[in-house]
Amino acid sequence: MNEHHYQRIDKGTKRDYRALARRQPRTEKGMFGIIHDPEKRKAALLDALESLPAGESTEVIGARHGIPGSTLRAWILADETLDQGATSARRLFLASELSLRIEDIEKASDPLTLARARESFRAWSWVAERRESQMFGQKQEHTHVVVDLGDRLRRARERVIEGEHTSVMSNSTPKEINSLDSKDPTEKKTG
Repeated sequence: MNEHHYQRIDKGTKRDYRALARRQPRTEKGMFGIIHDPEKRKAALLDALESLPAGESTEVIGARHGIPGSTLRAWILADETLDQGATSARRLFLASELSLRIEDIEKASDPLTLARARESFRAWSWVAERRESQMFGQKQEHTHVVVDLGDRLRRARERVIEGEHTSVMSNSTPKEINSLDSKDPTEKKTG
């Protein structure tokens, strides 16, 4: 008999997936549609462009338009249709989120809170680096040096002794080289 009997943690919870799917908004083609109309989205984004520099949070701005703050944050991060102002608002938003996460790290009183704050900062840093890499991405600098290689070749040619082959023996001093050259190679050592 099996000693281990496993059950799902949510055993007995009733779910009606079809009813949940029927409640989702759909287009005429039967696909899931947009929850918020485009006019509301544009108005909320334009308000965010004006209100974020004033220091208002996305929760407050979203509440003014009847949308959750998380939805407004997603729109700010993903919107590509607005002008340069949207980019500056996105950068300001990301900078404020990063500064809030730094404050959370500094205020942490126990290891669990500190770990959560660090992970939150790491996540926002990742988003900022990928979404606005010009401001938050890692910088790389390449320096190109133009050198006249012809001059270097001319100087190298001047150092070469024409017609002679010079060999360099490792671990030999000039005295040893001269003494080796003067000895007859057929001569045997006597000891």
